[in-house]
Amino acid sequence: MLIKLFLYLIIVNFSVSENIREKRQVSLKRREYVWTNKILYYKFNANLPEVSKTSMLKAMQLMTKETCVKFENGQGDGNYVNIMNGNACSSALGKNNGVQTLSFGKYCATTSTAVHELMHALGINHEMCRFDRDDYVTVIESNILEYLKYNFVKLTSSNSYNPVPFEYGSVMMYAPKAFANGSHETIIPKDNDYYYTMGFQLTSFLDYKRLNIAYDCMCKNATITCKNGGYPHPNNCNKCFCPDGFSGQLCGTIDAYQTFASTMVWTTRTIVSKSPQTDYTDYTIITVALTGQADNVVLIQLSEKRLKHQKTIRHSFDFMCKLDIII
Repeated sequence: MLIKLFLYLIIVNFSVSENIREKRQVSLKRREYVWTNKILYYKFNANLPEVSKTSMLKAMQLMTKETCVKFENGQGDGNYVNIMNGNACSSALGKNNGVQTLSFGKYCATTSTAVHELMHALGINHEMCRFDRDDYVTVIESNILEYLKYNFVKLTSSNSYNPVPFEYGSVMMYAPKAFANGSHETIIPKDNDYYYTMGFQLTSFLDYKRLNIAYDCMCKNATITCKNGGYPHPNNCNKCFCPDGFSGQLCGTIDAYQTFASTMVWTTRTIVSKSPQTDYTDYTIITVALTGQADNVVLIQLSEKRLKHQKTIRHSFDFMCKLDIII
């Protein structure tokens, strides 16, 4: 049995305030909101700072790498996104008719926030708006700022669909105290182990899969069989797109920064930090694999400490268990 422990050391460069959003509560179940030919056209407004352009271009590069969706600088057929330096981090949801605005203020300029807003522009809604959200989180409306409550409106099965399981760590998931009118939570996970997982805005395997399904990117005639939940990559159907912790052509290789073997007595292990990964310079991600014998139960006790760093550091633990994986 393999148990994977994900330790996310999240280095936040500055606070991001997601203020007024001009989005409609619809979803990609209505195909008119999908961008034609899987191409989102955009223009950078003259007032957009260079740092914001850099974050946007990096986000587009990441999304193009993992999906069949493309981004082209231009006006296309007249339907395009005007990316501007606004007062908030916000976007219309899905394709509109004509020019639509994506506000990307100076406090939005991180790669993860850029991905979040581009996902909205492509038609992907917030995770806590799913029609099945009540099975996973409790949204406390009385704690939400009145004029921002529409960001939390639950969709219905008639105007949306859920092609992937609910995910606390989705890039589209808000933090527990998002848009609070005080100091209390607006969203509480039903499983409290995921409290710090919510809101760190790292694009996940399931985020990309949801976009790939919505835009019909999935390989139709793939001849390979992927392991451990992977699937043929939309940009190369002869190679698998692997979940975190696995790699290789068929996702059969354990890809961990550190691996610890379980013992019959309590043993202390130290998880060593490292430099931020290449794709998201505002995050450090460490994947640790814990191994044990099949049919045994592995017990884990985490000791969480705040590291010394010149910037704010948040710790978030996310668990995934895979049973009967042969190492």
